[in-house]
Amino acid sequence: MLGSEVVVKATMVAVVLTRAQEVPAVATLSAVNSASRLTLRAVYNCRVIDPVRVLENGCWDVRANLRGYLLDDAKLRMLAVREDAGRNPEVGQRILARMFARNQLEPPHIPGMVVKLVDVALNVQDENGWVPGPRRSPEETANFDVSDRDRFGDGADSLPRDRYES
Repeated sequence: MLGSEVVVKATMVAVVLTRAQEVPAVATLSAVNSASRLTLRAVYNCRVIDPVRVLENGCWDVRANLRGYLLDDAKLRMLAVREDAGRNPEVGQRILARMFARNQLEPPHIPGMVVKLVDVALNVQDENGWVPGPRRSPEETANFDVSDRDRFGDGADSLPRDRYES
């Protein structure tokens, strides 16, 4: 095989790891409040099942695709720009809940690869440095119910305004 004409005249070689690998994806979410910044960190278990298909679809580094997947959710980005996003733990819980729901309904799709969410963490950076945020695995969120308490920490029973209507 190494002596074949295709290999001898090759101008480029691509090596694709087919072993299952945990791949971190980090996305910084924009915030209205310049004093704080939210960072969503997800870990995916990725395994290539068809290397040719992966490369044909332009996936040279899966981290860029996974980061794009994290940032592609408009509702998640809208939650992050709330003024109280860095201070209110309920906003962080909503971001994580949205992340898990989206992962169930439309998981990341990379042709030729199996991708499974392993872990998610939301971190807040404020003027005092990094503050560890909520961290949950998909299994921990199965029976999570917030219906009997103040879900948004504002003392009101109504939902916060995530959008403005005219």
